[in-house]
Amino acid sequence: MTPTTYVHIVWTGPLTLDTAEALQDEKEHVGLYQVYGGHVVYGTDLLLYIGKAGRQPIGRRLAQEKWWRQHHDTDSIRV
Repeated sequence: MTPTTYVHIVWTGPLTLDTAEALQDEKEHVGLYQVYGGHVVYGTDLLLYIGKAGRQPIGRRLAQEKWWRQHHDTDSIRV
């Protein structure tokens, strides 16, 4: 018989990019994340990226992606 696996999900957000980058606890702030924002061609409030932070906190992982800071409308980005 195969053992049952449970996945515990705690959903938080949407967060501003600055607030999400502050998530630095290596035990609590790991998992999947989505980045939403505007795009010059496709419009506003779009899914831009899906990521995983498994070996480092989400805040550290987000800080490694520099293109969000170069985004044309950084204030509209939500995680």
